[in-house]
Amino acid sequence: LVIAVLVLALVHVFSSNIYKNEEEFSSFADSKITENELYSLKDTKTKYEYSKPFSVAIRRDNGINHDVREFRNDIIKKIIAYESVKSKNDENRDCVQALFIDTAAFKSGNGAISLYIHYDKYRQKGRDMVLDTAHVNTYLFNEKNMLALDPLQVLNVNYKDKASEYADEYFEKTYNNNDIVEYYKDFTSANDKNFNKFFITKNGIVFVFDQHTVVSDDLGVAKMFVPNRIIGSAIRPEVLDRYINPSKPMVAITYDDGP
Repeated sequence: LVIAVLVLALVHVFSSNIYKNEEEFSSFADSKITENELYSLKDTKTKYEYSKPFSVAIRRDNGINHDVREFRNDIIKKIIAYESVKSKNDENRDCVQALFIDTAAFKSGNGAISLYIHYDKYRQKGRDMVLDTAHVNTYLFNEKNMLALDPLQVLNVNYKDKASEYADEYFEKTYNNNDIVEYYKDFTSANDKNFNKFFITKNGIVFVFDQHTVVSDDLGVAKMFVPNRIIGSAIRPEVLDRYINPSKPMVAITYDDGP
């Protein structure tokens, strides 16, 4: 019995959750990407780039079309390059680090394409890998010409009111009280700064919130899915090809044709 206890104690002391080879890294990457995914996807492919101390895994769907794929691939390259340099400049250069990128694109049904790129950075802390930083960016394109769209070209002006009204109910049901930060309503009120990051699926809209906003930092990026029955009326039947956002800077040009 004493020997068994000693063996268990030694296993605990020397055990580690840090991957040691490509197979273990792939398994760890799959678990974390699935655990932190913003939307459940079926037709995806994951690419693994294992090395020491910095490894990368990228999960993506087919990207709707060539233009979307080219756009997001360019963004992904920039993300990897930036995080790779940070890793090399880390004070502890031998610290194991992993970057997980998850991305998908959707047709909204009203002529818009929405794209999200979500990436989490994990790093070694003792004998474990912990979430260090989390980021998410969303993009809107006109399906006809692939020009970037303002949110109000895709959604009606009241969409933030509907999202804000739904936020309290959603976060109270979805997250534990200890996971929601005290000041989360600063980021769920209907103002110009909030609810600008989202993507539209066939079932509703997924709003995403940066790390350090609505939930504790160790949870990374937060999401709020609002079903069509709640927010469907806020989606424009067709995207607006032209739109002037009065909240943004403007330039007035006048002409004088002489006396």
